[in-house]
Amino acid sequence: MNIGIIADSPLLTTGFGIEADQVASALTEAGHNVVCFGLKGSMSTDGASTLPFAIWHIDVRTHWNIALQDFFQQEGIELAVILIDIFNLREIMAYCEAARWQGLTLVYLTPDGIPAYQKYLDPLRGAQRCVVTTHACAQYLRSCGIRVDAIAPPGVDTQTFAPTANRDVLRERAGLENKFVVGVFGRNSERKQQPRVMQALASIRATTEGENVVVYFHCRKRDYWQLDEIARELGIQDHVLFPDRFVDEARGPASRSRGLAEQRKTGLMDSRKGQMEMPDHYGYVERISCCDLIVNASHCGDFEHIIIEAQACGVPLAHTNDEGIMAEAVGLGGLLLETIDVSRGRAGQRIFMACPQSIADAILTIKHDPVLANRLRRHGAENARQYPWARLRNTMVDLVAEL
Repeated sequence: MNIGIIADSPLLTTGFGIEADQVASALTEAGHNVVCFGLKGSMSTDGASTLPFAIWHIDVRTHWNIALQDFFQQEGIELAVILIDIFNLREIMAYCEAARWQGLTLVYLTPDGIPAYQKYLDPLRGAQRCVVTTHACAQYLRSCGIRVDAIAPPGVDTQTFAPTANRDVLRERAGLENKFVVGVFGRNSERKQQPRVMQALASIRATTEGENVVVYFHCRKRDYWQLDEIARELGIQDHVLFPDRFVDEARGPASRSRGLAEQRKTGLMDSRKGQMEMPDHYGYVERISCCDLIVNASHCGDFEHIIIEAQACGVPLAHTNDEGIMAEAVGLGGLLLETIDVSRGRAGQRIFMACPQSIADAILTIKHDPVLANRLRRHGAENARQYPWARLRNTMVDLVAEL
């Protein structure tokens, strides 16, 4: 079957990009001809030539309705697989309709919270198959009369995301020895709520217990939030770290850096010893492993990848309690943060504003309670093992076979 996957480019490190790569690879291995309509793509991106499937590089300035019509016709697409959030699904389905798409459609949906306004639910009724990531989402959609064919969360490769043996060396090279490091991994966007972690750090720093607490923000300093300015306003500018060279958050560092021996040989280990910084050559796993606690304060979301990535790396987790999708993903392997307000998002979903004091309490609790930290590591590792990529890959292959 000729399959077109509409999602972030599989060359990107966004959640949708990673999922698109897994689905495209699985369907290709199953004998299908797969072509990706790679949103946010770039012709200059390295790596496309090594993939077993083709990619149309669709940047944000492309007229998607025109490009989609060419895509469907030139590639002879018989099945469109759409990996998208519920807000943007409506737009994508409208573009497909404008492109006169009349083939089969399979939607892999991440709603970024529930419930949703009716106009965002309606496009799902036109899909031949619908897959979601959690039981919470499936239960909600079914209550709205929408068919859900499978529950298939994203996965984590526990061979790559695993506790790092040289953690102490990594922390020393980053100037983080004798520090309690809180990691915040996610794009600089309104949904991720990084300033609430900054507020928590400021309240901790005002006490004697917060003397050695620092926060690493794995994102750009300036985008939706001007995080460097907020840090200065709160007086914590000397206690926060950002990646020095992080131009495009959708194209992050490799999962792991080169081995320590090769780094020493090439001089990569010769960072400014004693200065607190996250070295550019550290891979994503190394950056997670430098942390004593990961905090994800998103006010809404779906199955956030950092949840199971942190758990697989053996790092304790504190996460917004959305009483649904994200909390289900956390399982028993994390502290759930109290909220101070529940509001509504642009698609109608409930948004849960994590309480900064709850974040501060979680940081200090993990800092002073090694027994709890170890229990979270153990439960986190058990939770992460429940989510191999094979679950999503096999589900998509089976549903396509049905179609």
